[in-house]
Amino acid sequence: MQRDTPTVTVNLADAAKLLRVNRQTVRNLLHAGQIKGVKTDGKFGPQWMFDLNEIKRIARQRYKRTITPEEITAVLEPPEPEPTAEIPDSVRQLYERLLTLTEETTRYKALAEISESTRAEQEKHYQDELARLRYEAQAAQEKAAELAAEVERLKSRGFWARLFGGAG
Repeated sequence: MQRDTPTVTVNLADAAKLLRVNRQTVRNLLHAGQIKGVKTDGKFGPQWMFDLNEIKRIARQRYKRTITPEEITAVLEPPEPEPTAEIPDSVRQLYERLLTLTEETTRYKALAEISESTRAEQEKHYQDELARLRYEAQAAQEKAAELAAEVERLKSRGFWARLFGGAG
């Protein structure tokens, strides 16, 4: 009677670490049919998974070495990060000062962008108003020239023609 033992599978990167080769070598072994793998849907798309016993077999046959339980544990269970030592107050104060200065810098950059956009809007408004006033001044000059021509025409008529509205 055969006992059902749960099979442990490893991905391509872990298989490469256990075999002490690069990932491309594991891919080449897979494509050559020397190692059996199963293509599954991974977090970022399809990925290859390999039975741990298959990896051990390849290590024995091809590389003439055995994979120790410590190696398996190191690959499958990465070490926990070491607790950090207490941060000195001077470093903490520098960090807090850095955060404060970063916030101030961000705020000043935002204000500078707002000031720049406001200045650009004011410049556009100024140019539009200047163009409008120049147009009005030109229209007023043309009107003044017309009126001056009319006055000259009226002056050129004689006294009695001006008095009684004659054409003369």
